[in-house]
Amino acid sequence: MRGVIDAVAKAVPFSSPETYTVACIRTSNPTFLLFAEDSEYPEYVVKFGESAAMGVAYQNQSELESLLPEYIAKPILLHEHSDNQTMFVQQGLVGEPWFVITPRIQSEQQWRDLGRRLTNVLQQFHQSVGSQDKWRRPMLMGAELLNKAQEYARLPEQLPQGWDDVIQDNSLVLDELGTLDCVFQHGDYCVNNILCNGEQVGVIDFEFFGKTLMPLHDEFSLMHSLVCFVPSQFQSESLSTSVWTEVLESNGFSNQFQDKHVKALYLHFLIWWAIETHGLVLRKEWAQSCRHALEQFCQLHQQQSDWYSVTEWQAPGTK
Repeated sequence: MRGVIDAVAKAVPFSSPETYTVACIRTSNPTFLLFAEDSEYPEYVVKFGESAAMGVAYQNQSELESLLPEYIAKPILLHEHSDNQTMFVQQGLVGEPWFVITPRIQSEQQWRDLGRRLTNVLQQFHQSVGSQDKWRRPMLMGAELLNKAQEYARLPEQLPQGWDDVIQDNSLVLDELGTLDCVFQHGDYCVNNILCNGEQVGVIDFEFFGKTLMPLHDEFSLMHSLVCFVPSQFQSESLSTSVWTEVLESNGFSNQFQDKHVKALYLHFLIWWAIETHGLVLRKEWAQSCRHALEQFCQLHQQQSDWYSVTEWQAPGTK
């Protein structure tokens, strides 16, 4: 990985590049962290990718950082690394990841407090994104669910029993909402995409930004991660239930949507992630979890059972 340091040193001149060390986070898109000597936090964060995709990522993050500088890392530059690879360099954020934070949690209340902080940041994120006209769209909720269901049905996967009825029933429920003014979602807002520095929160990984505008998508991601990453000694059914309730109510969605609407939006969330993770080796377990949850959802829908039990599935930490 020494080549990463050399590549950054050519694009961003800094003194004594030989003193830097590099770590790699293996996700669907590898991320390289460059640490200056004796530093606890990365000075630079580097990604490589196709030029057009990196250009969009740079532009989006530049605008997001201008709106929310206290939460989002400042992009530094794009640099043509090779014929088909562009390097995207951004400043590192001061903060600790979930796997450092979690062992320090001493009580269920501390975990709830973390959830509330992340929910408040998400609310500010959506408000800021919604202030930009280009990041808003009018959407027909029912039609969007039908479109995603059709896209999933084209994958080489066996559809759950009762699929057509489940999709039809829930799309009709969303049709009741008519056209809603929706905003770009982060796409993957979860505990493992935040950094904490005391009370300060940093948000990272905008790979999926704007890929969906469906309401509650980011809330569902956050709620799942809060349930899945809670320290084992504090895991309980009451905590799981309260996490879902608190995130929805704090953002005002309990006033905007009835339970049946939340259920239908959650179905879209499952289908969306099943599509996005299909065929990705590093997200294989997450894809399997989504498919299993879809099977449960369809089964419970047919039985007219409490759909919230679907949310008890555990997403793997490698998400």
